[in-house]
Amino acid sequence: MSLGSFSLRNITRPVPLYELGLVPVVEATSVDPVCRMQVRHDAAAGRLRHRGQDYWFCSLRCAKSFLDDPTRLDEGPKD
Repeated sequence: MSLGSFSLRNITRPVPLYELGLVPVVEATSVDPVCRMQVRHDAAAGRLRHRGQDYWFCSLRCAKSFLDDPTRLDEGPKD
């Protein structure tokens, strides 16, 4: 959006100035490893670290299920 032309010090002619709209910050999200739901980090019910990686959970039930057997993630998804 144009703000118009302005006279600036040490510049002989007026300079057009514009307003710059910045892109909003994208919120960090992850997929709950238990139920596969998309979880915003700032709204997550919990976060646990397993083998150096953080996992975010939509509910305490999913966090508990993960705690009961975190190694099932190592086996990959089940169909």
